[in-house]
Formats: sequence, C-alpha cells, structure tokens
Amino acid sequence: MDQTTFEAVQSNLNTVSEIIQATQQILSGTGLTEVGDTGHTGITGPTGVEGPPGIPEEVHDGDATVAEIEARVDDRSIVSGNRSVSFGINDYPGCPLSGCVPDARNWAKFCVNQFGVPVQNARIVLDSKAQRAGMWALLDWAKQGLVAGDNLVITYSGHGAQDAGPGSDSEPDRLNEVWCCQDFAWTPETEISDKDLYQYVKDLPEGVRCFIVSDSCHSGDFFTRGLVRNPPKVTPRFYPIVPPHVHARLHRARQNIYRGMKFGLPDVVYLSGCRADQTSADTQDPQGNPCGALTFYALKNLALNWNKKLMTDVTNDIVGELQAAGYSQTPQCEGARRKEMLFSWKD
Repeated sequence: MDQTTFEAVQSNLNTVSEIIQATQQILSGTGLTEVGDTGHTGITGPTGVEGPPGIPEEVHDGDATVAEIEARVDDRSIVSGNRSVSFGINDYPGCPLSGCVPDARNWAKFCVNQFGVPVQNARIVLDSKAQRAGMWALLDWAKQGLVAGDNLVITYSGHGAQDAGPGSDSEPDRLNEVWCCQDFAWTPETEISDKDLYQYVKDLPEGVRCFIVSDSCHSGDFFTRGLVRNPPKVTPRFYPIVPPHVHARLHRARQNIYRGMKFGLPDVVYLSGCRADQTSADTQDPQGNPCGALTFYALKNLALNWNKKLMTDVTNDIVGELQAAGYSQTPQCEGARRKEMLFSWKD
C-alpha cells in the first residue's frame, strides 16, 4: 500500500470514528442505550399516524426484558434509584378489555428505556395479580427507600368508575373517582380511589418526583362515549355493570350537586385519559394490536418531548392528536408540577 492510499484509508477511518462518537453522544443525550435498542417501531396509530417513535419493537413483541420484569411481580428486592409500577387489567369478569395488558408492558419498557428505571426496580402487575391487596403491596414496595431526587412512575390501564364511597362527601360531585381492581364489586375493598392515591403521594419522602398515568374512564355513569372515525374496535374503559343498589347510591349522591373536577394531587404530575365526566377508549391500531388511545399517543409524545417541553404542553399535543384521530376524550394534566418538564423539579 502506497502512502497516498494509506492516508486515504486513515482519513475514512477517522470519519467513521467521529460518526460513532457522535452517535454515542446522541444516544446518551436521549437516555437510550446503544446496545439492544431497535429504535422506531414503524407502527401506525389508529388513523395512520406513524408512532410511537422511540419505543423499541420488543415492547410490542414481549421480549425477554418484559418477561423478566413480569417475572419479578412477587419479588420484593430493590436497588437504589428510580422505580416504576405498571398495572394492566384485561380480565374483568363480565366486561373484559383488550389493550390494558399491552399498555402496562409498554409503559414498563418505556420507563426502563427512557426514564432511567433499573430493570430490578420495574414491576408489571397484570389481571389476577391486580386485586387491591396485590396492587397496594407493589405500591408500598415502590416507595421503600426512596430519597430526594428519585423518580417514581405509576401507570394504570383498566376500568375506571365513580363511586359514592368513603370520603366522597368532600368531593364537589359527591363521588370518588376509582380504579377498578380485577375483582371489582363496587366496594372499597375492590377499588383504589383518588383519596387513596392522594394520601399515597402525600406520604412520599420530600423531594421524590412522582408521575402517575391513568388510562381509564373516571365515570361510573351508564353512557357510551362519542364515536371514533372508522376504528377497528373501541371499548369504553368504564365499568358498565352497575348493580341496582349502587345505582341508587350514585343517584342520591348526584342529586342537586354540581359536577366538578376532582382535587389536584400534591407535588406530582398526574395524566388522566379523559375528564371526570368522560370515558377513555380501549382500541386497536390498524395492525390489530390492542392499546389504549391515551397510552398510544402519550408514549409517542413523551418519547419526543418528555425532557424538552412542559407537561402541560405535552398534554396539549396529546389532546390535539386524539382529537385529530376522532377521539372525544380529553386527557387532563394535574398536580403541582404540571407546568414543569417531567422530573425536572429540584425541591
């Protein structure tokens, strides 16, 4: 090899090295890992919108990492740092859903890939494991050892309802918004209410940054949501079976009471699938993959902007895409930290 050829090869090698270094810097800046990350899925949304970007294909394929997280559901070991707990319930007796288990898996993988949650500290809680005792056991586990600066992510995909249970007298509409546990039976023992979550967040150590997502309906009213343009399948995520004695209880609570929004959560960012008087869609993408409408567009927009935009602005983007796709639900961003970038606050 002559000197001229050698210098040309060396120059090309230097260029390749610079590209590799630049790629590593970009990956580091986005929170993605170079090894094992497959990048964009190419999956299209309910109206053909490409997304969610930034979520590896294995999220939807149930790869070994998701399987590892699922296998840890009864493991109470923990390491220092960020935590996540993702609940997904499809298996409701009498009124099953289809997109909630995939939602939980997608949120868990997203938390590991983009929010810096160690795999050892991520949990996925599905179906029969998501009864009240099991859910609270994981919520209690998640807050053990948290210190200022740690991030905690809690996501829920399943049926939601409104119930005139304990503490509902303090609500403007005399109703609690509740998560329906897998064995939901319109009793406090089979639901987790907004009061429960409020107290849980209040009890977190000072300086812990908490993000809660609820992809569910917040209404127990017996009505159907607005139609979606040409959806493959849409099911409202509110619990439709209201026993007569519960219906009477709800009716008494609503009489002559103005329906108001539920109280905000303290020092937290809370993203709901819809307003308190709406339902959230359990739907499918064009390829037939079950998903929640909120989860689909939330993952897409958070992948792009969770550390670049205020959460109120991210929420507005999600709302805009849902409306453009024909959904009538309006996600809400609540809590004291809603006007900040996610996980950015220091105090």
